[in-house]
Order: sequence, then structure tokens, then C-alpha cells
Amino acid sequence: MRPEPQLATLRRPHAGSAPMAQVLGGVCLAAALAALLRPPRRHVVPAHAGTHAEHAATRPPSPPHHRPVVPAQAGTHAEHPATRHDASLVAARSLHHAAALLALSVLLDSAIEHYRGHFENPGMFAPLAASLAASWAGARAGHTRANGTIYATALATGLAGTAFHAYNLARRPGGLCWQNLFYAAPLGAPAALVLAGAYGLAATRVASKAPATLLGMPSGRALSGLTAIGIAGTVAEAGMLHFRGAYHRPAMWLPVTLPPLSVAFLLRAASGARDRLARACLGLTALLGVAGVAFHANGIARQMGGWRNWRQNLLSGPPLPAPPSFLALAIAGRAALQLQERGRMR
Repeated sequence: MRPEPQLATLRRPHAGSAPMAQVLGGVCLAAALAALLRPPRRHVVPAHAGTHAEHAATRPPSPPHHRPVVPAQAGTHAEHPATRHDASLVAARSLHHAAALLALSVLLDSAIEHYRGHFENPGMFAPLAASLAASWAGARAGHTRANGTIYATALATGLAGTAFHAYNLARRPGGLCWQNLFYAAPLGAPAALVLAGAYGLAATRVASKAPATLLGMPSGRALSGLTAIGIAGTVAEAGMLHFRGAYHRPAMWLPVTLPPLSVAFLLRAASGARDRLARACLGLTALLGVAGVAFHANGIARQMGGWRNWRQNLLSGPPLPAPPSFLALAIAGRAALQLQERGRMR
């Protein structure tokens, strides 16, 4: 009798381990998070302040009936302008960094997606140039003369890209349906470029004017509402893409559960309420932006061929540039809360 043939077991090919660049990328993102979310330094009293005090001490005392009476709150009013100016500069620098990180996320995401589309339309190069310029201007924290023009160009490019993606979505067979929302040109990427330009323009205005207002509203309240809208849009896009992935991993529920808490508390802060939980929720949202890069990198490593087949898996796997948008929005939200605290001090 012939022996029965043994069934060959199909083994899953070993996914290559993540390269060293993945580990270094996580360390760099953690260092950036620690640097951008550090508390602002206290205002240092200028050296000439003590000189005035010494001159006052060397002058002979005036008669009792001619001695001027200094109000008790005069010292606090003398400290407030410098403190408010310092807080404005710190908030403006945070907004510049948020704009740079958002623009960098759009740059990498657009480069991957438009490369997959073979740059069929010459307009696909426009968001790359606009996001690159905006990220450069934001990284320099406004130390460029043409930063306003750069941010305005990025905002206009993002608006044009959103309209163009919406047009492509509507002209596909079936029009506005779930399948086209899943697989057509994403609406979130150009909208993120709009936010990057808006944050950059807001940073230049906050740094140039002490009582800055945006759209007729106090700057902190307007930025809190804008950041809440941005986080809500990012949550919607992440939820839709994770739904396409069937939520096969429990961690995929985090982007649709934690950031909505930040939205709720930011809207409450925009209404004028003081809520310390907003800072805590924004901190969790920022950590989610850093951890999301590691999760997506692990998802690419689990693809067929792993990181050894990075040219294909970067296009077909989970997008690496998407999670840092949560970090950028959390930085902008903390800057908005800081501006609101400055407004209460006046």
C-alpha cells in the first residue's frame, strides 16, 4: 500500500523586523513631544528693575505729607503686561510648531498618495510645495519675513485641494456613498493643510498684537473652537479608515474614543468655562499621536514581506504620516487654552 501523502502546511512568511529607523523615529517623536509640551519659562525681571529700586533707596526720604501713596495692586499691574506678552509669544511659538507638524504630515501623506496616483494631474505637485514651505516656516517659529504669505498660500492650496477632492468624489460612479468615501481621494488631507495655514496665520497675529482677536472673537476662544473642529474631523477620518479595517485590533478604537473627550472639553472652554480636564485630555491625544506611529509601523511590519518590502507596504499598509496630526492638534489646543488663561488675567 502506498503511504498517504502528507498535507503540506502553509506557513505565513516571516515579516521582516522593523528597521532601526523605526526605533529612531519613535525616539525622535517622543523627544519632540517633550520639547513642544514643556511648560513655559517664568518671566525674568530685567536687570534694570533692581537699579531703580537702588536709586529709590539712596534718595532721601520725603516728608510724610509729601510721600506718594502707591496702591496695593500697582505691583501686580506692572507685572501683568510683561507676563501677558511672554505668554503670547509662547502660545504663538506653539501654534507655529503645530502648523509645521500638520504641514509635514500633509507633505508625507500627499507624497505617498499622489505617487500611488502616478501624479496624473500636475496639480498634485501643489500641496507638496505648499506643505513643504509651511512646515519650513513653522519650524523656524515665524523667523521668516514671508511667513504670512506662506501660510496664506498653504491655506488657499488646502481649500482648492478640498474642493478638487470633493469634485472627484462626486464624479465617481455612485457619487457620495460609503465605498467612494473609503477608496476615493481623502478629504482630510487637504483640510489638514487648511488648518496648518490657519494656525500659522493665527500665530503671526497673536505674536504681533497683545489683545489679538480672530474673526471678531478672543484668540483663545476662536482657536479652541477651531481645534475642536479639527480634532472632530480627524476622528471621523480615522474612524472611517479603521472601520474599513474592521477594527481587527483593539488599539484601533483609541482614535475614536479618546480624542472626542478633547473635543468636548475644548468646546466647553470655548464657551468661557475654565476646565483643567481639557489639558489632560489633550495630553492623552498627543500621546495617541505618538503611539499611533508605532502602531502603524507595526502594521506595516505585519504585511507580506514586512519592512523588506517597504516600497509596496508603505502604499498598501496603514499610513504612517496620519497619527502625528493628533499631536499637532493637541499642541494647538494647549496654546488656545493658554491664550484663554492670559485673557482671564487682564
